[in-house]
Amino acid sequence: MNDEKIVLASAAAHNQKYYINPDIKNIPPAVFKELKEICIGYAAKFNCIFSIVFHPNGKLYIETTAEEDAEKEILELISQEEELIKSLELWHKIFMPKKEGLDEQD
Repeated sequence: MNDEKIVLASAAAHNQKYYINPDIKNIPPAVFKELKEICIGYAAKFNCIFSIVFHPNGKLYIETTAEEDAEKEILELISQEEELIKSLELWHKIFMPKKEGLDEQD
């Protein structure tokens, strides 16, 4: 694995496009469906680009172009989807090769 982030899923409200990383394998279709609903829903709600991304250390995080007033709802989403996030991070640990020397805290 390289030391760059990996976009898992993303949606853009301005052009109503959705992206799922074609290189991500072995994730159940139901999980991809949930990720799609989250990305499209939040992109539309905040009229932004909304992405779910793996950091090189395997931690999942959200990137968005939403205004700061969306931060509270995004933090609530992270709290509500804690089980999904942990499952995806475990999937990353199992199925994505780790680069030697990459610190978990990066």
